[in-house]
Amino acid sequence: MRWRPDQSDQFGEALASPRIDANRVDADEGAHARTWAALQSLPGRFRKILLLREVEGLAMGEVARRLGLSRVAAERRWVRAVVLMSERLGEGE
Repeated sequence: MRWRPDQSDQFGEALASPRIDANRVDADEGAHARTWAALQSLPGRFRKILLLREVEGLAMGEVARRLGLSRVAAERRWVRAVVLMSERLGEGE
């Protein structure tokens, strides 16, 4: 979910390309909508930890501090949140 520096080549190629693939845009928008719906369907405690860790890019120690959890508890909650998202998105079937 989080952007990583090794993805920069892909983004550069996409930006440099003068052609827009309408099918890919539609597929990307569909994937975005499904991901957002899956995230919104999670209980708040799982949604919050995914947002802090994956969207804001916080280190697990900072996530734990913000949520008032031990690092181990935060890691367990994050793993459970990832599993729930995968189930909702139909991954790993």
